[in-house]
Formats: sequence, C-alpha cells, structure tokens
Amino acid sequence: MNTQTGTTPWWYDRLNGLANSIDLWTGRSGRPLTGPEVAGHLDAARDLLDSRGWGSTRQARVYRALTATSTGVHDTDSRSAAAALLDLVQQARTGAGSPVDYEAWEARAGRTWREVEELLAEAAQYAREHGPAGGA
Repeated sequence: MNTQTGTTPWWYDRLNGLANSIDLWTGRSGRPLTGPEVAGHLDAARDLLDSRGWGSTRQARVYRALTATSTGVHDTDSRSAAAALLDLVQQARTGAGSPVDYEAWEARAGRTWREVEELLAEAAQYAREHGPAGGA
C-alpha cells in the first residue's frame, strides 16, 4: 500500500534511488548545482505560471516557464536539472519502470493547474531537502 508517513511522501525512497542513478546535481555545462538553486528555478517557474496563468497551450506550460526564467541566477544548468527532477518525481510518484516525461504528463487531457503546481512544489521541496547545500 502506498502511504505517506509524517511529512515525507511514500515515493521519496524511490526518488532518492532515481536521483542517485543520474548526475542530477551537475549542470550540462559541468558546473555543480545546489538543491536550493534548482528549487529556486522551480519556484520561479511556478510563480510565473501562477501570475500569467497555466493552460493548454505550449506557451502556458512548465517548459516555457522554466525557459523564461533561465536568466541571472536561474540559468540553463538549473533549468535542465529542474526538468530532469520533474521527470524523476513523476517516475517515482507513478512507479513507472522506465523514464517519464513531465511534459507528456502535463499535456494529458484533464490535467489541472493544481496538479501541475503540486508537482512543481514537490520537486522544489525535494531539491531543497536532498540537493547539495553549496556554500563556501
């Protein structure tokens, strides 16, 4: 039975294994990333979609929001890590045996903003709690 204990979702153990199977915390440029950095990018995308509106067009989707917020502190490295983490969270949540594409999940008919917002929030929380802290 899939249950949540305390404040940790039941699928976190699976997500830990999936995250450890890839080099999630290294950007495509080779730069190390921190959990708070990736979480901040996810939060920025969620805030953008919340203010502009999420919808059924590709212009109002998570990928576009991650790309639009890829400036300054949130760069293409944190964008690619955020996208990979969204895929891993969905794979862990669904129990899928193969990689999951969050964009395909998001585009399913009947998907709601609440579900999308929850995915973004859960991925950001995981990044904050389990990603490298960084600092000097």
